[in-house]
Amino acid sequence: MPEIHAHEPQVCLNEIREGESPLVYLIFGEPFLCKRALGALLRKIFPEGEGFGYEPLDGTVVDIREAVQKIATFSLFSEKKVVALLDARVFSPQTDSNAILKKAKEAYETDETPKAARYLLAWMAASRIDFEDMPDIMKQKKAEHDPALVGNGAWIEQLLSYCKENNLSIPDVKSDAKILEDAVRKGLPKGNFLIVTASRVDARMSLYQAIVEKGKVIDCSVPAGNTAKEKKARDDIFKVIIHEILKEAGKTLDPDAYTAVCEMTGFELGVLKGNLEKLIAFTGDHSRITLGDVQEVLSRTKVDPIFELTGAVMERNSDRAFFFLDSLLKSDFHPMAILSALTHQVRRLIVAREFFEKELKEEWHRNYPFGRFREKVLPMLESHGKQIEAAISSWEKEAPEAAPAGGRKKKKTDKTASDLVITRGGSNAYPAFKLIEASERFREDELIGALMALYDTDRLLKSTPISPRLLLEKVIFSICNPTE
Repeated sequence: MPEIHAHEPQVCLNEIREGESPLVYLIFGEPFLCKRALGALLRKIFPEGEGFGYEPLDGTVVDIREAVQKIATFSLFSEKKVVALLDARVFSPQTDSNAILKKAKEAYETDETPKAARYLLAWMAASRIDFEDMPDIMKQKKAEHDPALVGNGAWIEQLLSYCKENNLSIPDVKSDAKILEDAVRKGLPKGNFLIVTASRVDARMSLYQAIVEKGKVIDCSVPAGNTAKEKKARDDIFKVIIHEILKEAGKTLDPDAYTAVCEMTGFELGVLKGNLEKLIAFTGDHSRITLGDVQEVLSRTKVDPIFELTGAVMERNSDRAFFFLDSLLKSDFHPMAILSALTHQVRRLIVAREFFEKELKEEWHRNYPFGRFREKVLPMLESHGKQIEAAISSWEKEAPEAAPAGGRKKKKTDKTASDLVITRGGSNAYPAFKLIEASERFREDELIGALMALYDTDRLLKSTPISPRLLLEKVIFSICNPTE
């Protein structure tokens, strides 16, 4: 059955209402649009209200075997039954792991220990971490002052003890996907529906193909690129969502106020909805929302950390990189600061790739486990780092003495080495793991070419009137899409 795309939100809702009704649905993409599509689908299945026929399950921690049993069981109170796996991890085990850990902490703080333990295990599965890895991961998070470790991380240690005492194991995502696929291919009882929601999917998975064959896929993903077409698609979605929310409240938004809302929100539809609700409450009986209202009520929420940009470049995803570049520039981030972050990341990738080629090529494989990395690769990395530091120190000793005017010679060893040493003493085990993983996506000559292109960009930014945006877009594209 054909996919439904939510690039035009109203068209998407119309297709849901008017199209055929298979028993299996997959809804994936932008969370706000997914919830919107889910609501429309439920209203279609239950025109008179959901009642006892709707059973939502947390797809992050649910036991898939238990879910499949529910799917195959008729409802005692309704002619129709819908089982919904919400935010399912079966399509993307490496989903937002920080969000899962946050849910674990929230459940722990409300004395829901079994639920908190399931979230913690789901986080470990998403991060490819075993029980024996946790002491090092905890040490790393404490060193980074991770906000999840309130109370020095004692709550995580208590949950780990609970898991061990109750013989709880880390979920096997591949096995769960196969169980769910078998249930989809077997077919559901008449009158029973399965709805799965996810933030992202892998269309190559056989589970995805099974749902395409047996049901319907509703694609709520939003273009993240920077082309005119993609920007227009995002703007169209904004307009539809804003119109729906304001129409229900009997409000209108002035054109300059609309521009300000978009600039101060960024493309985050959940935040947009919250901001509009604040404005609706603030304006009370007034039907118009003005620019003054927006400036008085809203604080700027559009903040895309620069690591999102460097992360997209490491993934060689130019569309995402352009999206975050645009956001950073609109947030008054200085172009030279952006270039510096990109250069730093490429330098580290070069070191990681050189290490990979010389020491790790025969050992490494896709989905390399972190536990093995910590035991086997980390000591090699530490030794490699000491060699780099020794080499830099030797080079500086051999270099001619040249003190700056009016001052003593500055020692650069520590800063230079900190840029090039991947890890010291195991303090950066997990970031080092992700860096090595990213370096596998590049050839060594591609990274050297990227560094040269960044140096050229630095020169052009400082010496020409060429648009900084244009220069940064060009160098990002060349890194993500190198020519042969």
